[in-house]
Amino acid sequence: MKRFLIAVLLFSMIMLGGVVNTSLVRDSVTVQASENHISLDELKTKLKIGQSEKEVKSIMGGSYTKVKGGMDNSSMWRYDIDTIEGYKFKSDTDEVDLNGLQSKWIELIVFIKWDEESKTVSSLAAYYVDETDERIHEYRLLSDGTARDTVIY
Repeated sequence: MKRFLIAVLLFSMIMLGGVVNTSLVRDSVTVQASENHISLDELKTKLKIGQSEKEVKSIMGGSYTKVKGGMDNSSMWRYDIDTIEGYKFKSDTDEVDLNGLQSKWIELIVFIKWDEESKTVSSLAAYYVDETDERIHEYRLLSDGTARDTVIY
């Protein structure tokens, strides 16, 4: 009986240790910086309506996905900023990964809409979880240069 209890105790310690170690490993690899890390504050000050593709790439980097606007089929670039290792979200439209944001698999999702004729930024939208209220916000820079920040979820 004594051997059985020792075996159960050892097995429990090994299992508990495995769970703790798995958790620590996940926490230690949580966020990988994007090609050109940019914070929301930097995005707000550096990205402007009318910028060229070259200017946007110099600020945001070249690691983006081409998508289409769900409402008007417009050309857009999607940037996924500061994701956990292995994060993937597949969509050919400007769909927002709400679950990824809430789960903290991704810190910031940025959509840049392009003017088809001038090939310049016509608007942008960024989605993030605000640390103060833990809700998902949309920062939008409109074609006339005005900005707004709205709680969406």
